[in-house]
Amino acid sequence: MAFEWVHFQFPTKIHIEKDSTHKMGGYIADFAKRVFLFTIKSELRNEDDFLILKTSMERNGIACIIHDELTHRPTHDQIESISYYLKKSAVDLVVAYGGKFTFHIARTLCFLATNDYLVQIPEEESFRNYYQYAKDLVSSRIEVKRDPLPLICIPSIFSMGEEASPDIFNYDEDRKTFFYHRHYKFYPQAIMLDPNIITNLTKLELARSAMSIISASVESILSRNTNEIITALSLKAIDQVARSIRILLKNPDNEVARTNLAIANTVCGIAHSNTSLGLCYSIALAIHLLAGIDFYQAYAILLPHIMEYNLTTSAKTYVQIAQALNEDISQITIIEAAIKAIEGVRKLHLELDLSYRLSDFGIPKELLPDIALFSSKFPLVNNTPRELDKNEIETILIAAY
Repeated sequence: MAFEWVHFQFPTKIHIEKDSTHKMGGYIADFAKRVFLFTIKSELRNEDDFLILKTSMERNGIACIIHDELTHRPTHDQIESISYYLKKSAVDLVVAYGGKFTFHIARTLCFLATNDYLVQIPEEESFRNYYQYAKDLVSSRIEVKRDPLPLICIPSIFSMGEEASPDIFNYDEDRKTFFYHRHYKFYPQAIMLDPNIITNLTKLELARSAMSIISASVESILSRNTNEIITALSLKAIDQVARSIRILLKNPDNEVARTNLAIANTVCGIAHSNTSLGLCYSIALAIHLLAGIDFYQAYAILLPHIMEYNLTTSAKTYVQIAQALNEDISQITIIEAAIKAIEGVRKLHLELDLSYRLSDFGIPKELLPDIALFSSKFPLVNNTPRELDKNEIETILIAAY
């Protein structure tokens, strides 16, 4: 049951252990004996590990149905087809192995497998290019009548903790429609994480992952729904990521730093699972969907610009972020310390050798108004501490261009 007075909840079980993929079947057997193993190939970093997971489940007496046919994010029709199959397969549990979109789609499938849902909305003339007369989950409100299928998330790449999220999202390229919903019943039953997944990441992927965790942690702190618990978790994640990534870039085999980065990723997810992300996330998602830029790269580029936009409403909060980034803020004013937080993000960005301009990726400047419009329609933009409209989003995009 959801209670409006609750400030923090996280019902998910967590297991973090290096070299543990071959053991996970034994852990999963504690939850179910008939499992639907789901992945999206674009987020499947290592097929050998995927097969090790499958074999581990089978050795522990689990009947395993595998769905690894999706190459990229699915259409709404594909989601409906898979969920229909799930209804007929009588599985007890879904295991999602992958990253950001794998987890969002898996939660959606768990929901649709137990809830009959068909929604139609009228076409909105002012947003005709993005919304069409559509079915499925394209609606501002849904009702969770039955508990979704239980879900276990196993990250194969870092996803700034989205394995811990109670959100579902998908964007259909064909229909130009998206759905986004959040419900406490969408929390996974468990997260199982092997920190050695970092060994499969390139230096660029590692840097982008680290910056995305910091970006999501900052947004958790800036959220209108934040509180002392969320802030404490987010600040710890920022501090741990900044320390760990510097070590890993010099010594990728450092096991302590690798484990600490994996823990920071999960801590970040626990924080934003209770508050949801905001403006930076919404714009980065729109850039990814409309321009094809890597989501995590766009997220990292946008962060200092979003922080500048919110400076006047969040200066005291930025002082804590500056401290987490190990910036010297002694004997300076609150505003000067807040500016140090933004400078600290930019310095780390340069230290990780990441591109810091959207123009580096060949985005046509004419596309920025469309990106701003898409972003303005995404529900999470309302989670930012400062009011804004489409024109202000476009101004942020121009600054980041």
